[in-house]
This record gives sequence, C-alpha cells and structure tokens, in this order.
Amino acid sequence: MLGDQARHVQCLGALESPHVADAEQAMRLDNQTMAHRSGAFLVGVHENGVSIATNVQSRLLNEPRKHYGNCVTAPSLENFDPADQLNGLRQN
Repeated sequence: MLGDQARHVQCLGALESPHVADAEQAMRLDNQTMAHRSGAFLVGVHENGVSIATNVQSRLLNEPRKHYGNCVTAPSLENFDPADQLNGLRQN
C-alpha cells in the first residue's frame, strides 16, 4: 500500500510533493495525539467504573461503520499502543 502512495507522490509536480508529505506528517501527528488523548480518557473512564451499555455503544458506532467499515471498533485499553495507530503504514 505504501508503494502505491509513493507512486502517486512521484506523479505530482515538484511543487506539490512537499505539500503532500507535510499533510501526511500532520495527519500522522493528529492521529497520534488523538490516540494518546483517547487512551488517557479511557484510563479515566475505567478508573471511575464508568461503562456504556452495549446497545448504546452499538448505536454510536453504527453510523461511522457505514462510512469507514469494520475498522471502527469499540474503544478498549486492551493491546492499546498509541505509537502504533497506523499499523503497517509506518515508514522506516
């Protein structure tokens, strides 16, 4: 998948390529920030014994699932790693 992205960037003009890289970096930073803040929120929720009923959780997740598919999941601290939110898309 990353190879496909690289090919698309190569098709851009010399003035456009840096902007794409900057935008990608900004999105990665935003994603990590959201992951860290979500983790802090989930810890607080867990420590205070708060839970959301399954039917309410399903209702809240159904709309984004229509748009994003099965990548929308119920929040959980299990195996939570905010540094790995993009899984296999990370550049070396």
